[in-house]
Amino acid sequence: MSNLIELLKSFNRKERFILLEKALDTFRLSDDFRKELGDHLGLEIPDCAYVAMDYHIGWIQMAVYLENNGEVQRNCIPITEKIIGINDNQQDVDLLVAFTEESVTHLVLIEAKADTPWDYGQLDGKVKRLQSIPQSDTLKLYFVLMSPRPLPDPNRIEWEAWMKKDGHIPYIQLPLPSNLCKITRWNKRELPKGEYEYYKIEPR
Repeated sequence: MSNLIELLKSFNRKERFILLEKALDTFRLSDDFRKELGDHLGLEIPDCAYVAMDYHIGWIQMAVYLENNGEVQRNCIPITEKIIGINDNQQDVDLLVAFTEESVTHLVLIEAKADTPWDYGQLDGKVKRLQSIPQSDTLKLYFVLMSPRPLPDPNRIEWEAWMKKDGHIPYIQLPLPSNLCKITRWNKRELPKGEYEYYKIEPR
């Protein structure tokens, strides 16, 4: 495993990830998903790939910075380095898949939506943030969208060239269970705004 992936691991202090890794005894991609993801990107993803969820973009930026500049600076990095967005906000990618093949580290960044609609402003902000990560002969990044339905208007986003495959942003359908429900508030009669009589459970 590359030093970059070890650095990525060292920053991942998400309680949710640590809990799931403990509870599930493993945190790996299924064979079916590895193949589906690899087919969309033209990659062969190994079963030992590192997988993390809700992974901060700032952690990726810092790991790449340390890999490129030497860890001698890891305890005292001048703010003048201006690593865009670090500690300014907590933008993340929903799933990070990382692996090394023939001295090249591949980072697959997956952005997903399930029940909530896409937020173009949020997505555009992430794209701008990700463009600050320098790629090289030894580091390749990939970007994938997952949702029940494709992004309605992808042309609203100024995508980076590396994010596209055959001219399009890779997309994998994320099917939702058919029995999902939502809880709403409901009245049988007219009441003042903000007042409700019942909770109502409806199909999603």
